[in-house]
Amino acid sequence: MNLAEYWQQPLSGIINRRGTQTDWLEVAEIEVTTGTLAIGDTMVFPHDQVQVNVPNGVYHIQAIVRDYGVERRIARLRALLKNQNVTRQSDPIGEFPVDVAGVGVCDYPAFSEAFETTFTCQDEKQAHYISHLWGDYGVVRVAGLPMVYTKAGWGSGIYEVFPYVDESNRLVGIEAVFIEDDPYLMEDVEKFEINTLRELRDRANERLDDRD
Repeated sequence: MNLAEYWQQPLSGIINRRGTQTDWLEVAEIEVTTGTLAIGDTMVFPHDQVQVNVPNGVYHIQAIVRDYGVERRIARLRALLKNQNVTRQSDPIGEFPVDVAGVGVCDYPAFSEAFETTFTCQDEKQAHYISHLWGDYGVVRVAGLPMVYTKAGWGSGIYEVFPYVDESNRLVGIEAVFIEDDPYLMEDVEKFEINTLRELRDRANERLDDRD
């Protein structure tokens, strides 16, 4: 199943404080042509991220979702070289900060060059880039080059990145962990309530309207 299909399924409406976790869901594919793969905050991309040297080729972008009955959150995001037997390493290779919940994956040098040559002023960046990042997940293209993005678990924070290696010990993938697979994470919470990014944005807009 892919992420879009899963996301369209109805929620149970029954609060599950611990949450249930999906298998890996397909999000999209990207092609790496420069030997560099990167993951980081979408709003400051391509300037603050974890980037690694990888073989060129087509990479699966996949996500794990944690379902709390009344809300879903993306718990993990990874990129893997297609058609490879891989092993996830237990030690992180880096971390990156997230300020406004979105995390993107791309071929860093190619996307960065397209980004810098396409957006020559802040107004253009606002109009043609940021406006495409309000969804829970998606693909934003700059000069035809893709960056796959999802929301990051509970939002802002600092997230570790773990490597995947193939049978020859080549680095062929990375994974960012937003929500640990901890069955007791919400056990002591009396009232489980999640505000989505959309709800927060609507409330902010209402406050601005009140000032006018």
